[in-house]
Amino acid sequence: MSEQCGFCGAVYWKEEKNTAHKYTKCCHDGKVQLPAFPDAPELIESKLKIHLMLKIIDSEFGNTEGSCLHFLRQNQEDLRIELYRGLLDALECRAHNENIRTGKLIILPSSFQGSPRHMQQNYQDAMAMVRKFGKPDLFLTFTCNTSWSEILNSMEGVQRPEDRPDIIVRVFNQSIYLVNFLLLFQIGWLNVI
Repeated sequence: MSEQCGFCGAVYWKEEKNTAHKYTKCCHDGKVQLPAFPDAPELIESKLKIHLMLKIIDSEFGNTEGSCLHFLRQNQEDLRIELYRGLLDALECRAHNENIRTGKLIILPSSFQGSPRHMQQNYQDAMAMVRKFGKPDLFLTFTCNTSWSEILNSMEGVQRPEDRPDIIVRVFNQSIYLVNFLLLFQIGWLNVI
């Protein structure tokens, strides 16, 4: 669309001109005039902006993760995957025994967040800390309530907590920092994991 009607500003393709070389499908040379389209209500406009922001964040996260996976797929040799030869042999043997055709095996390193090896490494790290420091005296789980005043006071206009995950995460991290501070310095516990 590279052409524009001189009367109403409608956009056309060059091929849409009539035999008189004019665009007549929109306002018939200014004979038809429509009132300007009203602005969207504030509620709808803010919801659309939030929805668009969340779509952009989701898309960028997917792009970043896809780029990371592409790098891992292309650089298996540089990542010293030959050290996992026993794992590869076991997978190939199992596929052969079960008569399954395997594709290219890609090993995700433990540095790839969310992978099974990452979870296994976190578990092993936690067990090493228990072995070194002893069993914990207290095991806390911490959740975030979206009705906390800190979260609700940060909302603008008609926003709801689920529209602003960034604020929820920030308040949650501040609360965890406060709990760690109280346990370490006020109560005197040193073995806080």
